Amino acid sequence: MKPLALSAIALAALTLAACGGGSEDKTVYSSEEGSVTTSGEGEDQTMVIENADGTGAVIGAGAGATVTGPDYARPYPGSRIVSTINAGADQGGMTVFESDANPDTIIAYYRERAEDAGLSSGASMTMGETRQFAFEGENGEGLTVIVTPQDGRSTVNVAWESAS
Repeated sequence: MKPLALSAIALAALTLAACGGGSEDKTVYSSEEGSVTTSGEGEDQTMVIENADGTGAVIGAGAGATVTGPDYARPYPGSRIVSTINAGADQGGMTVFESDANPDTIIAYYRERAEDAGLSSGASMTMGETRQFAFEGENGEGLTVIVTPQDGRSTVNVAWESAS
């Protein structure tokens, strides 16, 4: 996924958070070039950003968020999804979730799945209690995981990118 596209999707996610509304679909922007449609209510909302050619992204928040992507990027079992960004089934995405699991257990879960998928260990960093590590494949696919423990829970950001 290109950095500019990811920035645009992140901006759209902020827009989703700002959109109130009921449970009906609500088109908040439409032109010949595409549309932005929101649905849901409260903390459980979805935004679909669609180009004129039908490509685009789906951004979800809360229980209604749809998680896509390769098996190695799926949320840790039993976690609570906070938000997702899916930039097409074959491009990339990001999931944020919370878990009661120990950070070391979460890291081991992703490390095993990445290695099983043939990804090689890349950069890793520890800042305070927050840990980040990345894996990459020979064809450009990638996985980045950031685990931040706080008050007995972990907030986990998982970003993946498909082969280019």
